[in-house]
Amino acid sequence: MAEIATLDTTILNAPTAHQNVPLADAIATGRLDLVKLLIEHGAEPHHCNHGGHSLLDGAAFSGQVEIARYLISLGMEPTVHHAAAIGNISLLERMLTADSALLGPTVAGGRWRMTPLHAAALAANVEAVEYLLSIDAPVEAENHNGHTALALMVESLLREFRLPMAKRLLSHGANVNSLAGHHGGTVLHRAVMDGDHSLAHLLLENGADPNRQDWSGKTALHHAVARNRKLVELLVEYSPDLEIASRDGETAVQLAKRLKQQAIIRMIEHIM
Repeated sequence: MAEIATLDTTILNAPTAHQNVPLADAIATGRLDLVKLLIEHGAEPHHCNHGGHSLLDGAAFSGQVEIARYLISLGMEPTVHHAAAIGNISLLERMLTADSALLGPTVAGGRWRMTPLHAAALAANVEAVEYLLSIDAPVEAENHNGHTALALMVESLLREFRLPMAKRLLSHGANVNSLAGHHGGTVLHRAVMDGDHSLAHLLLENGADPNRQDWSGKTALHHAVARNRKLVELLVEYSPDLEIASRDGETAVQLAKRLKQQAIIRMIEHIM
């Protein structure tokens, strides 16, 4: 870290092709000490990238609560989405009392459009999710990508909080077959692709359709075959249609054969 003190501020604030700066990388690591050091030596905390997303957006929406609070202490103005993401319930309550329309979708971070519930789910802030659900936040509201809070929950970097958040959202009527990710799949697809067995199990127990296909025509079983046997074992318990083929004309068992997954082939063929 001693080398940072010798760097010119133009280097500390030099953007990449996407207008990201070294401070953004430090925030992504979760290193508050490094963030403070960079700012103390001239890094600009008010920087925005090419999408209009601020460093506070990056910290808050990735669940870096202490870093987000530090940036706010430097004078960065928090929005209702930041308050939700970092779990500042008193600020969140004041903002929503002053303007109840903020409970619905509004612009957050450059071109993004989301609700406070989206922000809380993305940042894996269970306390904020619970508070927002208690005041009837719209569970099925969609963000700029057409995704609900349940869909953003599965994108959270803090995996250990996904399951409790999913349980709360589902208990308040979240659509278990919500679209998620950028491949046209559902939340179940994303859970399987991420290897999250516990979340996939919860979704299936709550009625997730294992036969939904993404834009490539793949079901969750296709993705499970390409990842691990445990997920395949889970999915076959929920009677998936084994004849569904992807756009390439490949069923899950055909994919398993191509990948030479002998144990998975035997498992699937046993129930055909």
